[in-house]
Parts: sequence; C-alpha cells; structure tokens
Amino acid sequence: MPPGTWQVVREGSVVGFTVRHLVASLVHGRFDDVEGLIVVAPDVAGSSVAAQARASSITTGDPVRDEHLRSPAFLDAAAWPQLTLAGHGVTEDNGCYRATVSLTIRGITRPVAFDVACELLDPDGLRPPQLPRARFSARATVNRKDFGLRWNPAIEAGGILVGEEVHLQIDVLAERTEPDGALSPTAH
Repeated sequence: MPPGTWQVVREGSVVGFTVRHLVASLVHGRFDDVEGLIVVAPDVAGSSVAAQARASSITTGDPVRDEHLRSPAFLDAAAWPQLTLAGHGVTEDNGCYRATVSLTIRGITRPVAFDVACELLDPDGLRPPQLPRARFSARATVNRKDFGLRWNPAIEAGGILVGEEVHLQIDVLAERTEPDGALSPTAH
C-alpha cells in the first residue's frame, strides 16, 4: 500500500458486528454513520487510524431491537454519541498485519488487536479526476462487558439472551488525500 492519508468513503464502507442471540442464533448489525482517516506510513509500523461511528446509526434490521441498543441498557447513544477507534502501530508477520488500537464505547477505552488487510483498487491512479482508492479490512473479537454493555437477562430454557463475545468486521473504502502520509489522523 502506498504511503499517504486515506479518507474513509461512507458509501461502500461497512462497520459491522455479529453477536450470539438466544443461544443458537446470530444477530448481524452495522453502523451506518461512520468516518475516519487511515495514515499508511512509509514504515508500516508507524501507520495509524482515527475513526468514529455514530452510536445512533446502529441497525440490525429490527427497529425495536435497534432502539433498545441505542438506549442506556446498551450503547446509551444520548450520553455517548460516538464509538471511536484510534491509535498507531502495525506489526507484520509473514504478510499478515495486526494493529492494536484503542476502541472507546460508552466512554470506556480498551486496547483491541485487529487483524488487518488492505488492497489497492486503483494502483495506476487512472481514475481522474478522482483519487486512488483502497479497501481496508479489519477483524477482531471483544467482550462487550469490557465496555460496560452488561444488560443480559437469563432465558427460561437456560443460557443468556445476548452473547458476551462480539465479532467486529470493518470493511472500508478509502480515497487517498495526502500522498506523502505527512498528516496525522488526530490532526483532523
């Protein structure tokens, strides 16, 4: 990936999650209002990210569940309107990349290690007047209780209503804005 600053393009980007529900089923959801910058450094170890998702933009396809997820029982979107991801430092091992960054939900910040992949979609810059584009993907698993998301009644048949492990799937489309990577995402 060429060094530079890459701006997340909302259309074509998905910040999603999967969590177990009612023991046997899965709920898939996403945040529709996301933005961010990714700085790819000449030395990949110096690369960084600064991104956020609006808590109120959560959607799972069920309006009643979505309102519950926005409520104080879960994300408390009124009190904590943004979920953020920020940090720097990428390690590489045999072509596999890992970024450990800070994830903040409900004002609680924890380090999270993401497996990261990227793909340059326009290596020759042949899309004038548009800027080169790339796809960045990241995967991680977190325990929702680590972020204060503790609501979870037991179900009559045994077990719990909502699983504790949440699988995060981030797939964003980004356009390069600064070819030299000189800007820091925290400067914006």
